[in-house]
Amino acid sequence: MTLFLALIAALVLGGGLGWLFLNDPGYVLIAWHQTSVEVSLSLAVLMLVLVSVVGLVGLELLLGVFGLRRIILQWSDQRKVRRAGALLAEGVGLLQRGEAARGEKRLMQAVKLSPHPFAAASIASDSARRRHEFRLAEDYLDMATGAADHLPLELARVRIWIDGGQWEAAAARLKSLHSHYRREPALAELLVDVLIRLQAWEDLAGWMPKLSGMLGHERAVALAVDAHRQIMGWMAQTGSRVERAASLRRLKAYWEAVPAALKQQPDLVEAYAEAMVRQGFDDEAEPVVREALGHHWHNGLIALYGRIRSSYPDEALQQARAWQSKRPQSPLLLLTLGRLYLQNRDWDAARASFEQSLSLGKSTETYAEYVRLLQHLNDPESAHYLVAGLQQLTQRPLPHFPMP
Repeated sequence: MTLFLALIAALVLGGGLGWLFLNDPGYVLIAWHQTSVEVSLSLAVLMLVLVSVVGLVGLELLLGVFGLRRIILQWSDQRKVRRAGALLAEGVGLLQRGEAARGEKRLMQAVKLSPHPFAAASIASDSARRRHEFRLAEDYLDMATGAADHLPLELARVRIWIDGGQWEAAAARLKSLHSHYRREPALAELLVDVLIRLQAWEDLAGWMPKLSGMLGHERAVALAVDAHRQIMGWMAQTGSRVERAASLRRLKAYWEAVPAALKQQPDLVEAYAEAMVRQGFDDEAEPVVREALGHHWHNGLIALYGRIRSSYPDEALQQARAWQSKRPQSPLLLLTLGRLYLQNRDWDAARASFEQSLSLGKSTETYAEYVRLLQHLNDPESAHYLVAGLQQLTQRPLPHFPMP
């Protein structure tokens, strides 16, 4: 439509000028010092058009054929890049001085000039995200949309959603991205993190076999251990008491799928064994804990060993005594020994172990076991130790008041 109107306007203008030239051709006088030239108006217009066309053709040849246009564009692009770099540096400096508004403004100016806008947009977005201005943070990222940094841009957006509490949306986007970026560690770490936040244990259990191989560095390993612990705890909680064998098979199958490197983590072994104990499979848990303690001494595992109700408590006690010969001053091992003595109905030895444990380190749990034993023995000292144990739970000692 615009081209048609422009053509009509040109025809009308051309017809009007032609009619004027026919009725009053006029003239043009060109004078220079003592020389003058007089030509008709129509000839002057024709000469002007010819000179303009020749000039435009010459300029196009100069710009195109001889590379002048490329040189000018390169100079213009380089100037924009230098300006964008200066704005980026200035914006970061302002952010470091606490001037968030001015710093983000400079960064957005850099985004408009830079051929790679993601860096400046990401820094501005992180600044807004730290201030919990999540909508503004996402707006900054939108200004870099279309850049080549598609995955980093999407991951930055997901982090905004996570910090803003939009965990369901974050999980959905990460699952969608995973189909295109299956080997991306940062994506795997974020997906595990958000599923833990959602406490979507069943969903997480399905994803962990796919993601475990991507969780290799130190923080990701800790995240993977936490995820596996939570899943096995969920399995123990939801396991059927009626179909106990099926619950145990499910737990063992999940453990088999855990990467071998993670199976060496004592925290994870403890979670696996504790899940079996919670489902009533103490005899299956005992060798797992015993073998793990043979490789790595771990307080959580030694405490769990004392809570296992093995069918052979005498053998468990013998194993704990062997450990005591190497660690005679461990209050936690002495607590475990006391519990194993209880299982073997050796009340005096259990009492002695609890007392020795308390002499090496005060523990509310040890006090509780000791007081329970004294009460069953009808020992009058139980009340005294009960008070001492309860004081372990207070932030400060009880004040001295008159007592009956």
